[in-house]
Parts: sequence; structure tokens; C-alpha cells
Amino acid sequence: MGVGYGSVSVSTQSRVRIADPRRVELTAALWSGVFNLSIAVGTLGRGLIVDNASTSWAMSVAAILALLGCLTAMIARPRQSSEYMAAPLQ
Repeated sequence: MGVGYGSVSVSTQSRVRIADPRRVELTAALWSGVFNLSIAVGTLGRGLIVDNASTSWAMSVAAILALLGCLTAMIARPRQSSEYMAAPLQ
């Protein structure tokens, strides 16, 4: 799990920069803010769940949210265009 999650930061930064290569600084700042906000909101939510329910309930909620996130990513995934595809090595 840890090895897989380690690539999330790098891959999302890469995708954000590909989305708008003319505004690298702006997109990097936006990505950083959203990433840190998601950590803060997740920590707060999990703390509230553990305080009011139990740790097993918190894990169940986390699993449900992870599945919803995966489904959302698969449904909302943008189609790749030839403009963003890497050029073949020569």
C-alpha cells in the first residue's frame, strides 16, 4: 500500500502540469493546496468518526470513500488526445 501511494504525489503533479503547461507555477500551487486540504479534511473526518463511533466504523467509512473515489476517477477520466501523448523514442 505504501509503495503504491508513494506514486500518487508524483503522478498527480505530472498530470496537473500536462493539463496546463503554460501555468506550471499556478497549477503546482493549486495542486499543493488541494493535496494538503484533502489530508486535513480526511484527518478531521476520521477523528470525528472515531470519537463518535469506533475505529472499525472509521475503517468502513474509509473503504466506502475509497471505492467512491475510484469509481469517480474511472467515470470522470478524460479521454487522451494525441496532443498529450508522449512522442515515441527514436
